[in-house]
Amino acid sequence: MNGRKWAVGGMAGALVLLCAAGRAPAQKTDANTPAATVNGEVITKGELDALLKKAGPLPVQLPEAQRKQQQQMALNALIEAMLLRQFLEKNAPPIDEKAINTHMAGLAAQLRQQGRSLSDFCREMNRSEAQIRADIAAIHRWYAYAEKHLTEQDLEKCYQENKDLFDQVRVRVSEIVMRVPTQAEPSERELARQRLQELRNKIVANQITFEEAARQFSQSPTKDQGGDLDWLPHLKGGLLPLPDDIVELAFKMQPGQVSDVLTSEFGLYLIKVTQRDPGRPSEYAKVKQEVRDLCVEEMKMSILNQQRKTADIRILLP
Repeated sequence: MNGRKWAVGGMAGALVLLCAAGRAPAQKTDANTPAATVNGEVITKGELDALLKKAGPLPVQLPEAQRKQQQQMALNALIEAMLLRQFLEKNAPPIDEKAINTHMAGLAAQLRQQGRSLSDFCREMNRSEAQIRADIAAIHRWYAYAEKHLTEQDLEKCYQENKDLFDQVRVRVSEIVMRVPTQAEPSERELARQRLQELRNKIVANQITFEEAARQFSQSPTKDQGGDLDWLPHLKGGLLPLPDDIVELAFKMQPGQVSDVLTSEFGLYLIKVTQRDPGRPSEYAKVKQEVRDLCVEEMKMSILNQQRKTADIRILLP
């Protein structure tokens, strides 16, 4: 997505991640309590709560372990946003003020359609108008940086490496998940692995179907659908409800095949590919903009991985 063509709605949503801002209630006494620091810059508890709030209410009360996991994922998004902003401040050129003015005007126009003003928006986001301008500049700087550093060779390589995605190849996947706390003892994790292995043995021996096993034993919300995750495209970068390495495996499996026990930071998994859609051949010239979008996202993930190696990140939550 070219930064100059960003819709105001998408831009406003991106502000939350790029600038670690949110709709934190000003009256909360712990809103300014540090949740983390990134190279000395503070992410507050109020900003974290705001991002969690923007995700919407959950249909059920989460167990404490899963609540903390969700909180950690939100905090990680804010940390990555701050890392990227710090990188841009050092490596990307400033943006023409006219472009920022255009976006500010567009944002104000959209807010008026919603019966809100720019001042209302600033209060909701707990940021000044000057900070909102800086946030918009950061978004523009990111896309300007990405476009400057992407070559035609990069785009063609990205296309070939992600041919399944652009050909719209899909797999339909079901899962069985056993949650294991990250701080669990190795013996506890091994016991959970053995239990899941025993369940797999029963599935492949046709003593129980994968779907029934998911309904009885899975600790994922998909258990009520027999573990069905529906159709998945070949996406990476944490954009799917499965870890990237498990997604990669799913696209190598045949319909009806059940995986071995798989381990991730989110727990232990069994997956089954129930269907495969071969898609249709794509043409590079026709999907070039989508290829560029993916390249930009992969560039961002690469930068963040490098920044994390040298960043001083301190998690201050209990």
